[in-house]
Amino acid sequence: MFLRLWRKIILVKNTILVVFFNRQIPLVATWVTTYLCPLKCPMCYQIRKKSEDLSTEDSKNMIWALQQAGVYFLHLTGGEPLVRKDIIEIIKYAKKDLGMHVSLNTSCTDPHNQIYDVAKELDTLIISFDGMEENHDKNRGKGSFKKNIEVIKEIRKRGLKVNVTTNMCYGDHNKDDVPKLTALAKELNVKIKIYPIYAEAGLAKEKDYLLVPKKSTITEVATFLHNQKKENKYIMMSDGVLDFFRLEKMHKRYSCEYFQLRITPAGGIKRCSLMSNDDAIYLNHKNRETFLAQIRKMPKFMCSKPMICCTEISNVLNFNFKSTFETLKKFTQK
Repeated sequence: MFLRLWRKIILVKNTILVVFFNRQIPLVATWVTTYLCPLKCPMCYQIRKKSEDLSTEDSKNMIWALQQAGVYFLHLTGGEPLVRKDIIEIIKYAKKDLGMHVSLNTSCTDPHNQIYDVAKELDTLIISFDGMEENHDKNRGKGSFKKNIEVIKEIRKRGLKVNVTTNMCYGDHNKDDVPKLTALAKELNVKIKIYPIYAEAGLAKEKDYLLVPKKSTITEVATFLHNQKKENKYIMMSDGVLDFFRLEKMHKRYSCEYFQLRITPAGGIKRCSLMSNDDAIYLNHKNRETFLAQIRKMPKFMCSKPMICCTEISNVLNFNFKSTFETLKKFTQK
């Protein structure tokens, strides 16, 4: 308890140093724990990539160095993180030993039957939807929509103290599901985040699917969410983020400061999910102190293709305190 409180105090201090003194301190790290996944979702960035995953020991060394560098929010994604048999050990180490706030993104494909044990150890469990049942199952297989609902209800039934949120990526093909899914989230008592698909990738790129929504669709959905926020408290999108889409600010260029890091399964560090793994910096995971020193010497990165993270970072660095508070609150509220 004291460790988590102390880490939150350090987070506040580091945020002040980033915002007011331009210090290069990463606060958020997203780790793609593996590219392995039983599914083949058309829009997945990671599909068909060979997965060379860090060992448990090297994973802990990396997480320790991230925490020492300033990271408080550790987000685990994939692929499917539940494919890793050591995922519970990794979560416990980050949360209980290091006092980090740990979230995990899953499609509820659970080959080792550990999702409820995993949820018990997390701060936040994020469950992915591709719309309502027809569209979701078209991407992820028959019965997968009902499986997601079953997991959410079972977590509530067991009384697990984990913040459950849902997310949905939309295009022109499933935009009509947005109102229905936000209503379902309210019914299930879970938060929901809804973002556009940013780029054709994976199977979509190979088969020439058109999944990225038109600009008018993005504006339409963002306007709907902005208006619905007043009635539906479960919509977990800050005003700054919605304005990013609604007012077409997404077409501007933002600089990516030393605010967050993205880690590949093999431990390569890069600034953004849209960056090629060839641009990732591979550090020494065997030696903790060396790894920490290398993180602190990483150069800044200039991004020319804005994503949702860009506006969240911009809100922090440009003193938009209302949106900054909403952004940080989404990690911590239950």
